[in-house]
Amino acid sequence: MKKTIPLFLILIYICTACAKSTPERPPTIPFEEIDWENAGAYKDKYILSQERIEGEVRYINDIDILIDEALKAVREKMQESYEKGELPWDAYAANDAELYSFKGNGYYISKIPITTYCNNLNMLLDNFSLSVFNEDMTVQAEIYIENLNNINPKIHFNANRSVPITAEEMPDMEFIKINVYNPPHNTTMFLGEDNHIYGLSDNTKAMYDIYGDVFNALPEDMRFSYNKIIDKRNLIWVEYEK
Repeated sequence: MKKTIPLFLILIYICTACAKSTPERPPTIPFEEIDWENAGAYKDKYILSQERIEGEVRYINDIDILIDEALKAVREKMQESYEKGELPWDAYAANDAELYSFKGNGYYISKIPITTYCNNLNMLLDNFSLSVFNEDMTVQAEIYIENLNNINPKIHFNANRSVPITAEEMPDMEFIKINVYNPPHNTTMFLGEDNHIYGLSDNTKAMYDIYGDVFNALPEDMRFSYNKIIDKRNLIWVEYEK
């Protein structure tokens, strides 16, 4: 008579095999601990490689928790500034009319983070930005969170737009933010879901080579589109306490 193996034992075996085949990735290096001199000397900085990313990329751990913590800090700062009649961010990149449009009844924060992949390091940098909109969604500003590995991450409020113009012009396309460090310059670009580079001049784009499906090799939660950012399901309405 044939012996049958209980189904739960088969499932345990399969799950164990899957766990063994999935490598644990090392965490993101804190910004202040990065050897930037060595990173700047990386010889293949102009090559984006699917194989390299899949083999060694470092991720941001627990980004959902970090987003929740950032949202709490943002609410506190926005409320404090509202009560003092001040603005929480620097005004260098926008006019007063745009900045003071946040003095209404409240504002929206998008829960979709924009993270950055550094090609020199093959790593997501320990920072991300969130978009904040005034109550009629006509003005956008940036909440920038860095030093994520510290007990108290640093939060900056900027009048800059966190979403690139390219993404607004192609609102359905998904993008990933890419950084390349070529001392003394830092270059930021956006990789589209079509694995084409956006946000650079044609001459600068010609310097880069893309091998394989880099877009899908990078973490899925790095992807953003303008429509995803402004989707009502991803927006949090925060009303000022009066």
